[in-house]
Amino acid sequence: MMGSMSDDTNDLDDVQVKRFDRDNDPDGYTDDDVISKDLLFDLVLSSFVGFKDEALEGKIGVTLQCGGVTVSGLVISATVWVSAMAEQLREGGATELGDSVEKAFLALLEDQAEVWDRRDAADLSGRARRFIHMQDVKIFNGDRDVNVPLWRGALRDVSGWSLGSWNVKEESTDNSLE
Repeated sequence: MMGSMSDDTNDLDDVQVKRFDRDNDPDGYTDDDVISKDLLFDLVLSSFVGFKDEALEGKIGVTLQCGGVTVSGLVISATVWVSAMAEQLREGGATELGDSVEKAFLALLEDQAEVWDRRDAADLSGRARRFIHMQDVKIFNGDRDVNVPLWRGALRDVSGWSLGSWNVKEESTDNSLE
């Protein structure tokens, strides 16, 4: 399997654990806000979709266990997911809704990136990744499965993961880990 790390990501050699003082955090962050549920998985995701979930090119095939359901597909950044979701709405005839969703979510992501940058400059811990965004997803529930073009899930619900996807499109020719 081959992988391609995003050009938009930070070098993992530069990753540092920053101090977190819950009693004096300027933004009122709690342990749940800054401590990753699975640091290894978060570092793998960051390598492909960016620390701020902003990479436009990176993707990686993963299979997740979430509440007894298996979810398998390609992880993409929140930025790519938002644009793809908006395009899906527009293609379905909801052009104004698609435009509004894209504008609102991209503004939210930009605000979050500014907070991340401000905290990073002050040597403060950033907010931990809370969601995972995927495309070309197959969801398995018992003996049934369903394919969906886009999926977003809470990382707090992920109880296990592995690299590789069971639902990669055959025509895919990029260099991402599949």
